[in-house]
Amino acid sequence: MILGDYHTHTVFSHGKNKIEDNVASAVKVGLKEVAITDHGLRHVAFGMRPCDIFKMRKIIDKTQEETPEVKILFGVEANIYTSDGDIDLKPCQMENFDVIIAGFHKIVWPRSPKDMVNFFWRAQWSENFGYSKNTVQKFTDAYVKAIKSGNIDVITHLNYGMKTDVKQVAQAAKDYGVFIELNGKRVSMTDEEILTVQDIGAKFIVNSDAHSCGRVGEISVPTAVIERLDLNRDNIVNWDKLPEFKRRKK
Repeated sequence: MILGDYHTHTVFSHGKNKIEDNVASAVKVGLKEVAITDHGLRHVAFGMRPCDIFKMRKIIDKTQEETPEVKILFGVEANIYTSDGDIDLKPCQMENFDVIIAGFHKIVWPRSPKDMVNFFWRAQWSENFGYSKNTVQKFTDAYVKAIKSGNIDVITHLNYGMKTDVKQVAQAAKDYGVFIELNGKRVSMTDEEILTVQDIGAKFIVNSDAHSCGRVGEISVPTAVIERLDLNRDNIVNWDKLPEFKRRKK
């Protein structure tokens, strides 16, 4: 099973519990590591505020002293919010985080009216009425640019709300040491796409995406996929082992 859960939310975004509660739950279920990854700063409804970064760091450091049996990572679930693959963190803010996971979310402040139309509205339209080949490639390019930026460690819930060419994303992820998440709430890739990721040699990471402390470490949804497809557990970086995050190591 997993030894670390690297996607959990708290009251600093739209989780129900405090940082300390998530950590206590991680200890209870036997995890060796847990990351606190609240939503990025441009999320309209639930984004962290810049001042929260320092507040959360202080709480995490204090909780780490009191709970040495589990390593606590300060992370963020950043938003890929432009066609250029930008995430909603400034370089000076990125330095505060131990791990940066990133994906697409619908309700995010755009960079410009052009991005609102060509990125967010285009994604919503395509979800409702179908994707063109050109649209899929546009969104794929955004994900590949985000990976190649060297700023992120994990792609979260790939193909949720924004369809991509998984083969291209997986190849970039392999080349740049970025992990592709099998999400505890939903796995939005098809079985064929998941097997493509494995065949290419990109690495998976299995996370809960917990929004309450009781779901920290809960991975029944991705576990069912892993068992059904008989995925190679050696290709899952937190399955019976702990991952090394390339961005943080660098």
